[in-house]
Amino acid sequence: MRKFIAGADEQGSSRLVESGSVELVADPNSPGFLSAVIAETLSTPPPSRPAGKAPTSDLGVAPGFARWFIVDYEADLVFPMHNTDTVDFDIVLDGSVTLGLDDGEHVLDAGDILVINGVDHSWRAGSKGCRLSVLMIGTPPLEQRPI
Repeated sequence: MRKFIAGADEQGSSRLVESGSVELVADPNSPGFLSAVIAETLSTPPPSRPAGKAPTSDLGVAPGFARWFIVDYEADLVFPMHNTDTVDFDIVLDGSVTLGLDDGEHVLDAGDILVINGVDHSWRAGSKGCRLSVLMIGTPPLEQRPI
């Protein structure tokens, strides 16, 4: 399993801020139990996304609330660059999808996991389409971020 975390650099450009394989570790207090923390939010609601250049897509998830859903993208479907007022936890269940960020394109395959911290991103489904499991947590809109 590979994990990818999309964030922003110091100039506000969207990029992968972390990528690599997921390593499960044993819990010495629970024999037979292996786990790995992929990502976590440290406040509720999570902080606002960084400023982006792309249009914001309103996903209707209020700050601090969550929505979990399954989505199918038809083969070669393209969603142009956009950002959201959410932190998204995605798992590619089937097929493949290309994540576009300011730092380039990143192909995700079945079993890959991704965290998108509201930054500018685009999607292009693979030639056989893609099925994603997506958990979104709403963040305050950028204009409500404390100065």
